[in-house]
Amino acid sequence: MSPKKGKWFEDKSLEAIKNLFPGKVVYPERVVKTDYGGFRKIDISVGSPGDAEYIILECKDSKKIGIAAIDQVIEQGLDVKASRVALITNGKISKTALNKAGFKNVDVFHLVDKKDNRIRPRFFVKVLHHLIWLGSFLYKCFLFGSNLNINAPPDQVFLDNDKSILDLAKRLFNERIFSMEKGKHNYSYDKFNMATRAEIVGIKMGPVENILFEYEVIKKSFLTEVELAKGAGLYDVRRGLFIVFSEEVGFGPLSIEEIAKEEFLTQKTAKECEAAFEVFCYHHYK
Repeated sequence: MSPKKGKWFEDKSLEAIKNLFPGKVVYPERVVKTDYGGFRKIDISVGSPGDAEYIILECKDSKKIGIAAIDQVIEQGLDVKASRVALITNGKISKTALNKAGFKNVDVFHLVDKKDNRIRPRFFVKVLHHLIWLGSFLYKCFLFGSNLNINAPPDQVFLDNDKSILDLAKRLFNERIFSMEKGKHNYSYDKFNMATRAEIVGIKMGPVENILFEYEVIKKSFLTEVELAKGAGLYDVRRGLFIVFSEEVGFGPLSIEEIAKEEFLTQKTAKECEAAFEVFCYHHYK
């Protein structure tokens, strides 16, 4: 006999529910007798009929979840006199179904597990991202206080101790030797170098004891969503809460393609972003 379709999802959901209700008796699939003489198959239940808190959960391993799934778990709850009913899905729930779940007080959960490719729902959190970069810079080389008039592009002027002037500027910025404050700044790099530069007449070399950088720092803050990259848990779809079960949880990274989107680079002020900033990560069900 072939294994029951969706059994793997019920098993994973069962482990999640045991984490959600520690210390309570959680049952796998069982058949419950109704008052009218019939029987109901319940995928997962917390407690037993007659308990003050008797919770039943229906598992749906489907790509799309409609209103019929909500109706099913509501009817099951009425038949077995459950105090609370819930649906655990492995797919996208329709807006109509979610609205009815809220109206009828049906909990809806997405099972999330980054280690299992069979789990379809993806979990994202909103994050306020700060982007700082070196917008532009100019340089001047000096020897004994005199400007040497080196006019070559910075990637074509090579220093015997520091690669090219462009490499030097990157290092000073990445090591935060340059100011990280937004705006235009000056920085004097006082170090002796022999500079080699390409010119129309050929290659020339000369001593440099000081390089003056005039640069601009640009800062932007924007609100974006970053996907769960490591971890597992249940996402309460109605309440917008992620109930974490794994010891390690990680998000991101944010790709350069996301950062380059125009709507991010033209985002409003950081203060306005912070006003909208929310992360829903909870370690216990509330």
